[in-house]
Amino acid sequence: MVDTLKEMRDILLYLNVEYNRNAQKTKVTCWRCGAEGHVQRNCQARQDQRAGNAPRTKAQGKLEHGGLAGRRFPVNNKPHFEVFQIFSESGGGNGFFIEAHVNKLLCRMIVDTGANVTIMREDIVQQLNEKIIWTPPCVTLQTVTGDKIPIIGKMNIKITFGNNAYSHTVYVAKITDNFILGLDFLEKYNFILDFKDSSLHSTTEDITLFRKGVSEIKPCYRIIASSDFTIPGRQELILKGYTDQEKNFRLRVLEFPDFENFPKGVLVALTLVDITKEAIPVRCANVNDKPKIIKKGKVLATCTPVTCVERSSFKHQMCHLKI
Repeated sequence: MVDTLKEMRDILLYLNVEYNRNAQKTKVTCWRCGAEGHVQRNCQARQDQRAGNAPRTKAQGKLEHGGLAGRRFPVNNKPHFEVFQIFSESGGGNGFFIEAHVNKLLCRMIVDTGANVTIMREDIVQQLNEKIIWTPPCVTLQTVTGDKIPIIGKMNIKITFGNNAYSHTVYVAKITDNFILGLDFLEKYNFILDFKDSSLHSTTEDITLFRKGVSEIKPCYRIIASSDFTIPGRQELILKGYTDQEKNFRLRVLEFPDFENFPKGVLVALTLVDITKEAIPVRCANVNDKPKIIKKGKVLATCTPVTCVERSSFKHQMCHLKI
């Protein structure tokens, strides 16, 4: 038994000597300063930083903003960077946007499926008065043209549009648009982008998208009579109208026109219509005994844009509109 223990001890001593001999032959690279010959825990630059002193060597002088200029793995000696792709600094030239709130701040958000992260502009963060979470300098944004955009940090925020609020972590960077809603947000909450209907579909609601480049979203639009109409007394007709304004919305709610020259005694039904159609039906009723005439070019009704349609779980799907 004693001899066996002696042999095991000799074997362990031999293995330890061989391990130390091979370790001396291996080039060790520091993950902090990039220099060879020591590991991170023994790095002099790290000790100098803690003591408040300046770095002593050129290799140690690669420290930037308290982080690494190029952190290396000991295996392949290649810098490790985390790169997020975006279409451009402005979220694409012909994209869509939605009107939403970041926390309680109203913000126009570009929906960009070419960006795999959600990004917020630096000055928007200042208006929110929230703290930015520090991000390592090796994390950066890259456009399709290869341009690099440094990331300032990231932040946990609440995004509200439609009838729901969504918690999400966004990156803060110096971009052109206020906010870029990226693919990470769309995938996280199971949104589907419908280019044909210009809408963003979720499991519970449909959000209206607007074409980028629209400077102003008007709350009220006009529907004009396409020809002369005569409505007999005590009768109801569906009149043909059209709009001469830009069709930024697909769905709108028709309302009674607020004009003094509109025939008295004529009522307009509150109706949901598709504004993309060439002919827009307007349901009018004459409550007087005498016929009423509506001339061509006169305003038949006004309409308000619908920004959200909430789908209920009833057998016959009922829609709740948000205007």
